[in-house]
Amino acid sequence: MALWYISVGGEQRGPYPTEQLRQMIAEASLPPDAFAWRDGMAQWQPLSQLELGPPQLPPLSSLPPPGPPGPPPNPAMFPCRGCGRPIHLSAVACPHCGAVNEHHPGYSPTDKRILIAFVLCFFLGGLGMHRFYVGKWGTAILMIVTLAGLGIWWLVDMIIIATGNFTDRDGNKITVWL
Repeated sequence: MALWYISVGGEQRGPYPTEQLRQMIAEASLPPDAFAWRDGMAQWQPLSQLELGPPQLPPLSSLPPPGPPGPPPNPAMFPCRGCGRPIHLSAVACPHCGAVNEHHPGYSPTDKRILIAFVLCFFLGGLGMHRFYVGKWGTAILMIVTLAGLGIWWLVDMIIIATGNFTDRDGNKITVWL
């Protein structure tokens, strides 16, 4: 009996026997953009492309030795924002269409770096150079005029940058150090 795993919005569910999966599809309890996987499949497939007939059994000579079942499939699969096909969390870009994977741990919507902002703030924080660097020209000029809020603004910015909560002019967190 085949056991199916379902991925809805990147969240893995299951395993479900084939008959239960057929019933869930018939009742429309699964969204149309759900993906499914079972042992023997190379990758996750959209539910709309599945044939839920009996699985083809491999020859006895190719069966693994009996033992505990292997781990379930990696739940770190996400639909690509460009083409909708599932891609792994570790992929920097979709191998099918080339769209950037926004779920990748190293993804940053900005090209600014924390280390540069931190060094600028440490040495030239009173002049607001770290704010010029991230495109916050208005507040950078205010820092110059107010002498960085008599040093308080400079200290607060140092803490915000060091904790990784500093943002660029578009409000994107600067998350990459180097």
